[in-house]
Parts: sequence; C-alpha cells; structure tokens
Amino acid sequence: MIDIGIPLAIGNVLLLISSAPLIWALYKDRNAVKGISPSGAVLNFFALLSFDIFYVISQQWISLILNIPIVVFWLMASIYTIKKVRGGEVVL
Repeated sequence: MIDIGIPLAIGNVLLLISSAPLIWALYKDRNAVKGISPSGAVLNFFALLSFDIFYVISQQWISLILNIPIVVFWLMASIYTIKKVRGGEVVL
C-alpha cells in the first residue's frame, strides 16, 4: 500500500512551483493583486489553512512545510485586496 505522504508531498511541490510566479509578483509589486477577488482570496486562504490543519493531524510534516509559503501568500493577498476594496493605499 502506498504511503499517503508521498502523493501529498508531490502535489504540494507542484502547488508551490505553480504559485511561485504569484508570490514573486506580489513581492515585487503590492499592487499586483488588482485582478484578485477579495472573497476568492479569503476562501483560498481558509481552504489551504484547513489543509494545513489536516497535515498536522495526520503528521504530514513535509506537506505542511511546503504549503506554508502558499498560505502566507493568500493571507497577504487577502489583506491587500480587502485594503484595496476599502480604498486604503497598500503601503508596507
């Protein structure tokens, strides 16, 4: 029987690689979140956070470590999009 940690780790590596351009764009320009929906960003953040809770419960530490940068990205994207919707200038 295959260990569940291997497919999860492979999936999280692919997710991290595919999210790298988004993370880099947000790092370089905080206004890059123009096209991101605030509700979508918040939902993505909570969905990935629930995956992290599962990873802790099932002791999938590699998947948890690989997923943390993506969760932080969606948290920051959520904050920036909410500030933009409220009309606040994104200055950090």
